[in-house]
Amino acid sequence: MKRTLSEVRQLNIPDDKLIEYYERGIDIERMADKYDDNAFAKAVALAEAEEWSVANPVPPVDSRTVALARAERMQKHLGKCPSSWIHGTDDAGHSFGKEIYCGLEYCPVCGQKNSAAHLRRFARWLPKVQSVSSIGYFVIEMPLRGRERWHSKVALEKAGKLATSVLKGDYEIEQRRAAGEIVHKSAVDKIHSRWFTQGLRRWHYFGDSPEQISAAVESEQGVEQLALSDDFSIVKYNPHLNIIVSAGMIPAEKLEHIKAILRQAFNEPQLIVNYSFTTKPGRIVHLLKYVTRATFLDIRWDKFLAGSLYGFRNMRSWGRWDADEPVWSLTDLTNTDAAAEVAGLNVDAINKLGQSFCYIDGLPITWSRPQPISILHLIQERQPDKVQSLGAGYFHLPDIFIPVKDACESPEMILTKQINGYLADYRAEQRCKHADTGDVTQGNNKISAGTSINKLVSSQQGTLDTAIQNNNAGAVPASASDGRTALGNEDIK
Repeated sequence: MKRTLSEVRQLNIPDDKLIEYYERGIDIERMADKYDDNAFAKAVALAEAEEWSVANPVPPVDSRTVALARAERMQKHLGKCPSSWIHGTDDAGHSFGKEIYCGLEYCPVCGQKNSAAHLRRFARWLPKVQSVSSIGYFVIEMPLRGRERWHSKVALEKAGKLATSVLKGDYEIEQRRAAGEIVHKSAVDKIHSRWFTQGLRRWHYFGDSPEQISAAVESEQGVEQLALSDDFSIVKYNPHLNIIVSAGMIPAEKLEHIKAILRQAFNEPQLIVNYSFTTKPGRIVHLLKYVTRATFLDIRWDKFLAGSLYGFRNMRSWGRWDADEPVWSLTDLTNTDAAAEVAGLNVDAINKLGQSFCYIDGLPITWSRPQPISILHLIQERQPDKVQSLGAGYFHLPDIFIPVKDACESPEMILTKQINGYLADYRAEQRCKHADTGDVTQGNNKISAGTSINKLVSSQQGTLDTAIQNNNAGAVPASASDGRTALGNEDIK
């Protein structure tokens, strides 16, 4: 029989159990075998508060306000890349370093042409376009009066998916089925074969040439005055979708049909659609560099859009690209400008390391937690001849091995000695830097922060910071001996 309210009040149930029942939606009165007065009163208060919240809902915050607040928060952290790095090793002892970048287009560092973020985007797509001998290039753009329709993350995602659906042939299939036609699998495959089976798409948000923007205002008020006055009205939002497909020359009649279908799908008769193609490897490289570059170069151009694009994936692809079987290679580049675009860039290594696999033997890589970028700089300064830059912020660091004379020691013990030595130098540099400025307290705080880094590194059992391995593993740098003696062994557990 169900208990009355007065009977339930006399029971005794711990507060934590009572709240657990309430959160799980369990009938408190049926489960109340051990209630007391205080616990039941707390449950009743929670229930009444829940009922009041349902009856008086808080109005949702406007999406524009949320986006602007997010943009203000992100603006405080721009321009600091790379502030950290991670270290990775595989079971064979190969050691690598990776600088951490935010990748935001409006970051003063990541938004630059040929920045590490730009080169990583370029390297990600280069093996795909190398698998085809000819590529086609669509540019889809809204007329001036309709550009505000694409002024949010949701709108850009929908427009990108719709364009992909048209160029894949899925839109034609959907229209036929909506008209009542039965489209079998054989017909689906035939329709897909008439369209584009492979494609890459990426949005550009603003005009093609910021230099042209500067030249336009230089004659009237000057670029410096424009920056001081924060007048960005000359910078117009101009979203256009770049799509690379596996195709060559398209007959004029078929191209007009594609444009008509796109205008119908977007419900915009004045939709601007341009198409070009190339078969030359040098031009393909130039085009890929152009498509993967950043165009949203300053967050002040459109703070709402910057906040709205949080979490937006701007690089999409469809179809199967046989990246393991390239049709042409970078050695086929006869254009000196195109060859300069990829100079010093190990594309295979960048892509393999980006997938956490060693590009030498294919073994999986274990990465550390982010560490201060100063430690990577210290490794490069102390062993410049043993640190190889792979491009785009990736480095091949000195490999790890155990010398014969230290075979009696475990790898963890050897790595502990080396890591402690390098971090002792790092803390000493921080101490000297703050001693020069007279800020003794801050210098001591920095030393404490260095000690915590040391503990974090040593806790990873040889996977963190092993890149700072000295080829003479048993030889400890003399410059670090004092620091290690002062630290003792309590910092390395």
